Amino acid sequence: MMPKQYKPSGCSMSTADRKPGQEAELERCKAEALGFFELERRKARVLTSLRIPEGLRSRIVTAAEENGRSMNAEITSRLEQSYAADENA
Repeated sequence: MMPKQYKPSGCSMSTADRKPGQEAELERCKAEALGFFELERRKARVLTSLRIPEGLRSRIVTAAEENGRSMNAEITSRLEQSYAADENA
């Protein structure tokens, strides 16, 4: 679970505190904070290697493109839907 707020080290300003000429510093702080949250998000995931038939892979690629997602997001979504259906059965 990610913390609700994160203030990057050395970043004491917020958008409301911004003064002319400090835009670059504020953007650096935002980028550092976004990097922190991305790292936290990635910690919750596990890298998995998967062997699947080419025909199934092609179907996943097509569905991912149609849904505007990556292959990983498409596979994850479909697995989550499948488990949810099992739980509701």
